[in-house]
Amino acid sequence: MKKFIMAFLVWGQLSYALDETPLIQCDHDHSRPSTIDKLLQWFSSEDDEIMNAPCKSKILPTEYEMMDFIDSKTKGSVKNSKIHGVKFVKEKSELLDAYRDIVTAKDSYGIAENKENQRKLQSEYEINPECQKVLCSLEKVWGREYAIKMLYIKLKYGFNVSEFAFDNASRFKLDELNDVLLALEDIPSHFLPLGSGNRPLIHFERGKNLGTYKEKTLANAVVMIFDYWDLESRPKRQYTIFHEMAHNISSHLDQMDRSPEWLDLSGWIKKGDNWERSGSGCFVSDYSKVNPWEDFAESVSKYRYNGKAFKSQCPRKYEFIKKKVFKNIEYLSNESCSTELKENAKHL
Repeated sequence: MKKFIMAFLVWGQLSYALDETPLIQCDHDHSRPSTIDKLLQWFSSEDDEIMNAPCKSKILPTEYEMMDFIDSKTKGSVKNSKIHGVKFVKEKSELLDAYRDIVTAKDSYGIAENKENQRKLQSEYEINPECQKVLCSLEKVWGREYAIKMLYIKLKYGFNVSEFAFDNASRFKLDELNDVLLALEDIPSHFLPLGSGNRPLIHFERGKNLGTYKEKTLANAVVMIFDYWDLESRPKRQYTIFHEMAHNISSHLDQMDRSPEWLDLSGWIKKGDNWERSGSGCFVSDYSKVNPWEDFAESVSKYRYNGKAFKSQCPRKYEFIKKKVFKNIEYLSNESCSTELKENAKHL
């Protein structure tokens, strides 16, 4: 948690200047027929490449699989507790901690508590006396399917998708949450949990946008998802989530997207406050040419969803991502993926 927060403190100087936060912006107009060609040039992978990528998660984990994982991660002590008026009896400590994060109102980054926005759950939803366990309490508010997926994402990936927990958040629709989950399932297991503490992965308030962003911003690495993401195809929505996870992977790897080795490999040169390409770098998309961190996120996404083309197009960069990020796991065929990843793709 400290490592990630420090990265944001450096970028934002305690004010979290979002114009410096890695994000996906899409400059295409869905109303015009010519936009598809422009989109395919802008991002590193097309819809069919994303969906047909080796070991791509196409089928959501079952309720049994998610509950089995939740149970495996919550084997600590049990205790009684009261959280925002809701009483729990002999509940697992890990579940109580997750519940507290999910229902406690904080700022947009999950750091400072916002008591003015705190929901009075017991009086709103009459959780007790019927429910005295975390999952039952969550079901009262979100329904069983959503509640299980919310807990699973929190415990496995370290991200909090609750709209109650952060300023300016809206609830994901179930199909949107499914795309978020499918994208997260594509993250290599050696990075899990990629989030830590109370990391947000939220849909920003619908009908609104941050003033510092362009109207057609899809998402940022905080992670916030914006309305324009809703209009994308399901493969592209999953791609967008994975792209933002790639920014978080860089943070996990000590800001690899700003490392001298990466900058040299890609031919990036800093001139004042701007980045310029020397001409010696190989780039996987137009978006990867924007700056070093978008170059990194697009390269990681290309590696995951279109590895054959990436290896042929930019072999030196491919080898860097292979060794430094994916620990030699490749996605060139289903046979090349690890046994663990094959298990995720068992329904292909």
